[in-house]
Amino acid sequence: MKYEKFFRNGKGETVRSRESTIRRAVFKNMIPWNTPTDKEIEESLEKLKMNKNDIRCVYCGEKATTLDHINSLVENKKPTGYINEIANLVPCCQSCNSSRGNKYWKDWMLNSNTEKSPKGRNIPDLEAKAKNIEDYINDMNPQKISIKDLLGEKKYNETMGLMEEVITLLVRLDDMCKENRKIIEKKLKYK
Repeated sequence: MKYEKFFRNGKGETVRSRESTIRRAVFKNMIPWNTPTDKEIEESLEKLKMNKNDIRCVYCGEKATTLDHINSLVENKKPTGYINEIANLVPCCQSCNSSRGNKYWKDWMLNSNTEKSPKGRNIPDLEAKAKNIEDYINDMNPQKISIKDLLGEKKYNETMGLMEEVITLLVRLDDMCKENRKIIEKKLKYK
């Protein structure tokens, strides 16, 4: 069938495919946000060699539309210990932010040939841009904390346990919805 793939889009989405989104949301809600002052933002932009009136993506030089955590907040389904703070945030464009995902920034920036990555888009001067970011990280020294130590093991484990319970329930719900769809499709005599 010529249009089969186009009309099957709705069958591919599952709760399981949203598990990492749920984990990330839980951790991001738990990880502290140290709101920078205007002065700290201006100092940060200065260290990144940016014009405060024309903020650009640190990776590709396009107009910045968002911020990127230079050190990921979540890896391997657990918080890394890095927090939301000016020392761990850099201006970037949406294209670079979504392309990078959770990859180590320098490997992604200099080696990834994906369509949206700086290398994949043939952005010039990548080595100089990477050096600028490295200098920024070394100068700003992003803070790394132990969420488990700060919360205490009992509270941390309670939070992680509840998150796992929610994910388990969502997976069960996902399976139940698939079964329900099959029952409905059968009663409607769909293929």
